[in-house]
Amino acid sequence: MRHNHDPLDWLVETLALAVPLEMARLARIQPSDHREKVLAATRLRAGAAVGNRGDALLWPSQGRRPRQVAKGVTVDGSPGTAEVVAVLAAGLAAAAFAPGGATFHGRHWCAQPSACPTCRAEAAA
Repeated sequence: MRHNHDPLDWLVETLALAVPLEMARLARIQPSDHREKVLAATRLRAGAAVGNRGDALLWPSQGRRPRQVAKGVTVDGSPGTAEVVAVLAAGLAAAAFAPGGATFHGRHWCAQPSACPTCRAEAAA
């Protein structure tokens, strides 16, 4: 018997917990004009991290891998899976404050559900 297992199930379940927690943290930022700057910067940082290290989501690692730059000299390597997941969660939380919220792999987050077409459609269904 074959099971339809999605290789990203672990990520979706992790984000289901992490994104609302990050949304709560972002909602506490005052004043609101400062929050908008933080949200914009967070969205940009998440896009760059996932664009540069999205492979860490598909092939999980155990953290940063040291990289040798010269004989006997190593530096921290690229971010591992945990770091990329954390940045992705922050980016989705920041996107949840934008009109329409954020959807990833069938999960939806929105800071203003009464003004969100996706939330209204789900409530009507």
